[in-house]
Amino acid sequence: MNFENQKKAIKRLILSQPHEALMAEYYVWWLAHAMRASRDASKFGFQSARNFNPRDYKTSETVFLLGSGWSINEIDDQGWDKIKENDSIGFNFWPVHPHRPNLYFFEAANPNINAALSTVVAEQFITMAKSRPDYADIPKIMTDFEPQRWSSVEGLPDTWRQNLFAANTFPMFVRNEGEAKTGMRLLNALGVFDESDDLNLVLKYRATIVMLVSLAVRMGYRRIVLCGIDMSDPRYFYQTPERLGEFQSSQPAPTHATLWEVPMLANVPDILHAMNEVVLKPRGIEIFVENRCSALFPRIPELRARDLGVG
Repeated sequence: MNFENQKKAIKRLILSQPHEALMAEYYVWWLAHAMRASRDASKFGFQSARNFNPRDYKTSETVFLLGSGWSINEIDDQGWDKIKENDSIGFNFWPVHPHRPNLYFFEAANPNINAALSTVVAEQFITMAKSRPDYADIPKIMTDFEPQRWSSVEGLPDTWRQNLFAANTFPMFVRNEGEAKTGMRLLNALGVFDESDDLNLVLKYRATIVMLVSLAVRMGYRRIVLCGIDMSDPRYFYQTPERLGEFQSSQPAPTHATLWEVPMLANVPDILHAMNEVVLKPRGIEIFVENRCSALFPRIPELRARDLGVG
């Protein structure tokens, strides 16, 4: 048996184990990775999000999670008035939009995935950051820092280095919605979704929106509204002449990457549906999409921002 066939045979043997065993082995790897990532972030001068209390910024029972999908452009003035009456959390290229959220999260571009695209994304990100000095007093949290990503954030302006934190996140090894439910039950038992006064151990799987829903649970929100989490439409809200034109931060495709079928990974709708069933519903937490164009609808119902009461 040649080397390649040996690797395939070993992989098949590993994956034939029960899912619970695979999860345990995965977390052994992850623990070493997380410890290394924390050390790296500290060396590069980031504050640890372990010392950041996100609940200090909770002022309402409803939170709007602000995604990048095209449907953001369909929210009318009445809808934005309702959003402004409640808390909101933005991520990645959200600062292109005039609405300033309570919290902001971002990921540094990873050159190991696509070096050319990573360079373009990093340059556009730095340009955007320089255009929003009003984000100085907003907590800005970067997730999963690695030294190879430093080049994409080293040009951040001084205003963005204020209230800037680095956070590690808690992953899962799951391949479908059924395994995702198993993983959620394990993390539930470990207290990953319990209300907390730091940003340690927030679940993140495949997309930032999964982390933000997890964060909303830990912050004690009773209603979560997903804005611009379209997925079925690959367009971003900022692809307009007055914003970023044709720029997009991912490879062009008929649907968003969160829906793509990737070997060994569950897609994002599977993860969010599992989280809704195992974590949110038992806690009495409601989750909605702001626009039914979302690939999550109808399993996650629609609630337009303009139709929402205060709080």
